[in-house]
Amino acid sequence: MNDLRFALRQLRKAPAFTVTALATVAICLGANLAIFAVINSILLRPLPFPQSDRLVMIFNTYPKAGVERIGPSLTNYYERRGNIPAFSSLSMLRDSTEVVGETGSTQQEEVMRVSPEFFTTLGVEPVLFDVPPLHLAILLGTAALMSAVSLVACLIPARRATKVDPMIALRAE
Repeated sequence: MNDLRFALRQLRKAPAFTVTALATVAICLGANLAIFAVINSILLRPLPFPQSDRLVMIFNTYPKAGVERIGPSLTNYYERRGNIPAFSSLSMLRDSTEVVGETGSTQQEEVMRVSPEFFTTLGVEPVLFDVPPLHLAILLGTAALMSAVSLVACLIPARRATKVDPMIALRAE
């Protein structure tokens, strides 16, 4: 107990050292927690899918071309889809970049293309399950919501502008 009192007195006598020591301990604790959180989420926890221990990923390898891991081509996918009895379901995903925007745009975004069986293979339902892409009610509802939001976004500044005296606004310019 005497050692603890002595340590506290020494820390009280040197506040700069005390702040530095406490900041170092806090930074080290934060770093350890961050590292553990990453390792826990990536390595220790299973994937958030049913039977995630049974999911595998197949890659093509072309050593002479210097390609170690590349996803399958469509031809490979269709050849494998029904011909590998060890797999209960097979799907494909491909990462790529696509040009988005108006004609002549150079903005590229990363996209992932998946086969129709992708969600079935993972054992999950897609977010918009049983909703066709051209569902009339959803299209009209979305258009009405966007129109309402844009109307409100325009009305608020316009209403504020009508309350300002034009002579005061011109003098401020």
